[in-house]
Amino acid sequence: MTVSVSAETKRRAGRPKKVTPAILAEVESLRARGVSWAEVAVSVALKPETCRRALWAVRKSRGAVGNSPNPIPGVGPGD
Repeated sequence: MTVSVSAETKRRAGRPKKVTPAILAEVESLRARGVSWAEVAVSVALKPETCRRALWAVRKSRGAVGNSPNPIPGVGPGD
């Protein structure tokens, strides 16, 4: 992925991200303590789905999320 940065302003092009690294760290911490998505969302002032997607994306980039192409048991090769 290419990030476009203006030489004059040193800012990313496009819309700013809602989920900053600080917010993401807070989401991870709260979820690790077992706080519900709704409560996490209220504490970081975002929607629950935004929090879920952000945390999923980070975990996926770390290799912690395994998405099977055939998530339904009994459907797919070898079943």
